[in-house]
Amino acid sequence: MAGETARTPHQDPAGAPSAGGQRLAAMGAVLAACVAAGFFVDLHPHFEIERIPAFHAILGFVACAALVAVAKLAGALLDRQEGFHDR
Repeated sequence: MAGETARTPHQDPAGAPSAGGQRLAAMGAVLAACVAAGFFVDLHPHFEIERIPAFHAILGFVACAALVAVAKLAGALLDRQEGFHDR
């Protein structure tokens, strides 16, 4: 229709950002601030790999992705047919 603006997926019909979109933006800002702080703060690493900037953020993301993958695999392996308990 004429005069309508396109909405993004994170907006309500009135055009205001939804709470989910605001929360996601806030989490992204906190993540960016933590990664940026890693360049300026001496973290006293115990292992050489910990010297990589944003190592802990990357490690957390990889661990989370691995947990999701394992959960999906377990769900697929443990899936039962419809009516399994009726036998």
